[in-house]
Amino acid sequence: MYVEDIINIQSRSGNKQELIKKPSEEPSEEPSEEPSEEPSEEPSEEPSEKHNGNNIDELGDISNGSFLYSILHLLDDMYVYSRTIIENNYINFSDNVDFNLVYPNIYIGNYSTSTNLELLTGLDITHIMSVIPTFNPPFPDKFKYLHIPAYDDESQNLEPHFLSAVSFIKEVLTNQGKILIHCMVGRSRSVSMFLAFLIYILKNNFDQSIVDITSNSDASNEIEYSKITRCKLVSTPIDNSDITNEISHIEYIKPQFINKYRTFMIYKKQTMIDEIEKLKITFQNMNRSLNTIETMYNELAIYIKKYRTIAQPNPYFKKQLIQLLG
Repeated sequence: MYVEDIINIQSRSGNKQELIKKPSEEPSEEPSEEPSEEPSEEPSEEPSEKHNGNNIDELGDISNGSFLYSILHLLDDMYVYSRTIIENNYINFSDNVDFNLVYPNIYIGNYSTSTNLELLTGLDITHIMSVIPTFNPPFPDKFKYLHIPAYDDESQNLEPHFLSAVSFIKEVLTNQGKILIHCMVGRSRSVSMFLAFLIYILKNNFDQSIVDITSNSDASNEIEYSKITRCKLVSTPIDNSDITNEISHIEYIKPQFINKYRTFMIYKKQTMIDEIEKLKITFQNMNRSLNTIETMYNELAIYIKKYRTIAQPNPYFKKQLIQLLG
């Protein structure tokens, strides 16, 4: 059953630094009779305009390059919008089955995957979160969308979007839906939004017991099973006219269960919940300090890389997530 299109397009203007620094006022040519007024023009009196109130100090001072970023963002907007038009209607530039189950009923993938209607319906996807600068959804009448306008660079502050992203994911899981979170590659922005959700779990803001792990369709179970199942190369040396060759063949490592797809996926999803629950207990019992918080972030990073090996939030998003953990 299709769900209505609800497109949440948020303003990008709140996430960008000012393009041009406000020049300090020149001192009057005539000497002032009240010298006490001269030091009032200190640039340090305007931190809110420079930092946007979100501790951007810790991410590095990027104001000198803000004009350059505005140019790069304009080019990025043009590239992303053009690419979405082509991929939505003609041909994919990347693998359109690039997705990974990273938590029960949550998938992370690239943009091309979000255009693969057959795969999305096969996985029973109901919601899609797009973390890209411009928004041009391929199936606005078939899925519920949340658009988070974001660039993958140091000028981007994701903090204002964490709450809306987490609320969207909670809505999906509470209503037994399934969500694909994607950016362009499925490596940094989309992963950062998912990690923000995990941090909310650690802070006891989401009850994992409501997560449905049993109602997958048979088709969805088989697709997930085939994606998660790992394979290895097995080399078999043979002798052929005094020349030893190696022939490698694929040997699939699959659990042997009666209803192997469904049984394995229930087991896998419960394992994910258990892993996060252990991290939650550790987080709630630890003494909070910068070192312990960074350690917990590293544990979350290990978790996500286990299920999506290319997951790697950029260093600036990492710092923002560590702030969220603190």
